[in-house]
Amino acid sequence: MRILTLDSAFTDATIPLLNKLEDYEAQITALSPRAWWDASNAAYRTDASGKCAQLTDRSGGGFHLVQATGVNQPAVTANYWGALNGVSRDALIFDGATDLFMQTAGNVFDSTNVWTEAMFIRSASTALAVPLGNGTQNWGYFQGPTNIQFPNTSGVPVATPTAGTNLALIGTTNYPGSGQMTATIDVNGTAATLAMANAAVGTNKAILGCTQASHVFKWNGAVAEAIIFKADLSGNAPAMAMLKAYFAMKYR
Repeated sequence: MRILTLDSAFTDATIPLLNKLEDYEAQITALSPRAWWDASNAAYRTDASGKCAQLTDRSGGGFHLVQATGVNQPAVTANYWGALNGVSRDALIFDGATDLFMQTAGNVFDSTNVWTEAMFIRSASTALAVPLGNGTQNWGYFQGPTNIQFPNTSGVPVATPTAGTNLALIGTTNYPGSGQMTATIDVNGTAATLAMANAAVGTNKAILGCTQASHVFKWNGAVAEAIIFKADLSGNAPAMAMLKAYFAMKYR
């Protein structure tokens, strides 16, 4: 086991086994995320009547996800993922039917075409949907030319998500590059990698709950957390390992 202190640098691809959740969070902060939304933690939410009106960007970048219309606000389920050291881990619940979504006021995506997104989610159905979009239909989590690909419980890519399965997702894009984006997926501990069609990200807001504000591909399921980096981390093995280990520690 390798223990890293907060001032230790990642010098190889060894999965960092840190002592505390706060240690992982410090390493995420050190990677300078463009935006970081942690719905599991009530300290970063503004709730009203059991729904979420705002997810505060804990990166400090000010890209808060907001929804002013009450009927469009996702419900909050307390302790959805169970407790970690006695602390509740909550989730936002999207129903895949009504217009539940949140979006940033500013453009998280700024026409730079190199990005990494990391999420922890659970689908409630096998309908094609996008938990986090960028305002268009041509780029988002696991959306290929004709469908959105998710893995089954064995980690094998399929055209529809598996209901009730926890998914730790890390997707990277480097456009035009090879002309594809790649997604590293961990399904309850089983890894899979997908290659999908890619398009320029453009200049857009981030939208949680669908791929664009016209509510295409509405998400049906739970969202715990989403982090966006203005970098392709696929070649940074220590960073990728750290993100996977963070989700594994926090949500399993």
